[in-house]
Amino acid sequence: MFVKDTDYFLELNLEDIINYLGNINLRCPNEFAVFEALIVWYQHSDQQNADTLLKLLYCIDFTKASQDQIHQMISRPSVIRHDAVANVLKCIFHIKNDRDLLEFNKESVERANALLASKSRNVNGFPCILVNTVHDEGTAEKSMSGHYKILFYDQFKRKRRYTVLEHNPSTDFSVGCVDTSGAIFKKLFNIESTKCSSLDGFKIIGFKHFTFLFGGEYTLGNGDWNTDFYIYDILKETWNPKLILPFRRRHFESCICGKYLFIVGGTGPFRVIQENLFWLEIEDRTWSKEVKFPFKERQIKCCSFKDELIILNFNNKRGYVFDPVGTSWTELMICDTNDTLPIYSKNLTVFSYRDSLYIKKKKLFELKVQDNMLVIVNEFELPETIYTKNVQEVQSVLFNNVLYSLKKQWFEESNRQVISLELFNVETHQVTVTYDRTNDEVLEIGNEKFKFKPYLSIFNTFHQHLVDDNILVNVFR
Repeated sequence: MFVKDTDYFLELNLEDIINYLGNINLRCPNEFAVFEALIVWYQHSDQQNADTLLKLLYCIDFTKASQDQIHQMISRPSVIRHDAVANVLKCIFHIKNDRDLLEFNKESVERANALLASKSRNVNGFPCILVNTVHDEGTAEKSMSGHYKILFYDQFKRKRRYTVLEHNPSTDFSVGCVDTSGAIFKKLFNIESTKCSSLDGFKIIGFKHFTFLFGGEYTLGNGDWNTDFYIYDILKETWNPKLILPFRRRHFESCICGKYLFIVGGTGPFRVIQENLFWLEIEDRTWSKEVKFPFKERQIKCCSFKDELIILNFNNKRGYVFDPVGTSWTELMICDTNDTLPIYSKNLTVFSYRDSLYIKKKKLFELKVQDNMLVIVNEFELPETIYTKNVQEVQSVLFNNVLYSLKKQWFEESNRQVISLELFNVETHQVTVTYDRTNDEVLEIGNEKFKFKPYLSIFNTFHQHLVDDNILVNVFR
């Protein structure tokens, strides 16, 4: 049962309901679900007037609401009976579709623009990275355990101390915060060496307060595959009973779209390239069968785009949107008339933000769906620095409007490999590199020391104690 389905939800006052539904960290399937919840509360309220309903609309991130969802909002009886509210929603629909606003008064236009200036919800959680423990010389025997640590990475530009996990020497847990050029790290939990020691080609992905570790092969070429799907519950601080992968894979693409976790392409037994995908229905813990790609290609990138899986094939310049319910594909031609899109490489990143798809390498390309095509609507030159040269690999994750990228670079003149963390603001295009280190350099977190694992891994996770309580997506004024 969800909170919105309880009697307690209906007993909340207006201020409490706004603080709950409008909270930037609210876990919700989409913004229409927030609208439905606020309508349920409104219909049981003794404050059924236009002013109250307008205040409730500020709980919604309208930048994420689709045209169909806004239409459904307008058609609700609670909205229809208040012309002022209905006109604001109609104005939002016109703005999102680039239509003229001549039929609307000044107040409706101002309200609509204010509602479209909302913050995005923190649907992804917090960026985390995978590192190795470094022990002092006096504890060399202990270092043979090879434990890995997960470090919490916070985007706030201030030092804070959290008390999520208490220090317990027997379990090797501790809490530590370090401020490095505005970046703060905190150890969150351990992963035993039995789970990923010598494992290559695996993935770690966060979903709500769970962290999934799966796939890969132990010591490439030996045929010792990891078929375990490990699940860590950050709130309970325990590993849940593991699932079993139905198919063996390494060096694959993976992402979560709505209630599905997709495993895309990669390499299977006997080094056979896999031109197919399969998926896990996360809540039901059930696996699908393999579904073949509608194309022959191994150099692909995928991401979640409007809560759907999209695969980009850079060689034939096509995007493919997959529907797991009907196991069907929708092909979108990429309109690249000037032939400016980059070719596939390991240092290329594909991600989505709001209603746009982005491709980032030395340039940033913004694409939108228009007439069943992916059209390049913007192209931006990115500043060239030492951190954009000799890049071998990039692993990225989006947190709100910032893309966090772990980069691996090789500098031949100094014969060293450097790993850096880049923060890229999608809206302002500001680039910040918080630190750079070689594989041998030590990263100190409190009283502990770490090194980067050669296999780059950055992902999002969520913990209720690591958020600010009272940040709202929008504020009624």
